[in-house]
Amino acid sequence: MTISKRDTKLLLCLAGIVIFLLFYLLGYNHFNDLRDETEAATAALMPELEELRGYKANEEQYRIGIEDSNAVIEELSVRYPNDVRSEDQIMFASNMEKQVGLSVTSASFSEAVALLDFSGVSEQEDGSHQAIPLHAFSKGMSMSCSMTYPELKRALGYLYEQNNITALDSLTVSYDSATGELFGSMNIQNYYITGADDAYYPTQTPSFPTGTSNIFGTVTTAPNPAP
Repeated sequence: MTISKRDTKLLLCLAGIVIFLLFYLLGYNHFNDLRDETEAATAALMPELEELRGYKANEEQYRIGIEDSNAVIEELSVRYPNDVRSEDQIMFASNMEKQVGLSVTSASFSEAVALLDFSGVSEQEDGSHQAIPLHAFSKGMSMSCSMTYPELKRALGYLYEQNNITALDSLTVSYDSATGELFGSMNIQNYYITGADDAYYPTQTPSFPTGTSNIFGTVTTAPNPAP
């Protein structure tokens, strides 16, 4: 069987058309699949896009809210020292005696208790902000004291007038009918936050004379005999 040149050309053209259609269909299906994947990915991102558009539309409101929140945080953060030590609490009791008039007869101190771990924001020198870990603690002090009723009221006011956050944990008093005074104990909690600036700034203490051999003032010397 012989095939003429004309038939050969027709067969070649037909074969070319078939090959073209095969490649076209394979490529078309592939691009269809890619299109479907792209549309699915776009649809999945649409809720996030709408959320970001909402943030952008309210950007100024958020900025004002952040500035207001930072102002409140800065105002409160200065009331939390970086550390509270027993010597700070001793000076607190001493100053309370002077300001209120009560008499502290004894004091005991408890170890610091961890309350909360949280994140804060620190502004860097270049104006950027960085998250830093912060840790909140409380440290207790129990004082036994004697006082009058007006002194008790002044003591409560003194506690809550402190610049540093101070709380009355518990109060127990009893009345002495013989003296007319109140005797009892106060459990006080001081709070502090570490992590931002861990430099310790001690409470200022008054100077005390040193170099005496009579620490408690109990040693007396006999007067010199008359010549």
